[in-house]
Amino acid sequence: MPRIIQYTPGNYKVDSVVVNKYTDNLNVDENDRVGIYRNHRVHVPNAVFSDWLDPTGTPYASLDALITDINTFFLV
Repeated sequence: MPRIIQYTPGNYKVDSVVVNKYTDNLNVDENDRVGIYRNHRVHVPNAVFSDWLDPTGTPYASLDALITDINTFFLV
C-alpha cells in the first residue's frame, strides 16, 4: 500500500520514494488506479485508490480525495 509521507516542502515521499512536483506526474489509468510517473517511467506503481494511505495511515475513501491530496501535496 503506497503511503503519502511529508519529506520537505516541495519534496514528499510515498513510502521511501521521494516525489517532486517539478519532475513527477500523476497517472490515473483506465481502471482508476493511481500512480506517479517520472519522465514517462513508473516512479510509484499504480494502485487502487483505496490501497493508498494518507499521511495519518488511513486508506482513501474515494478516488477524488486521493487525487485532491496528490495535487495538493505534490503538484501545486
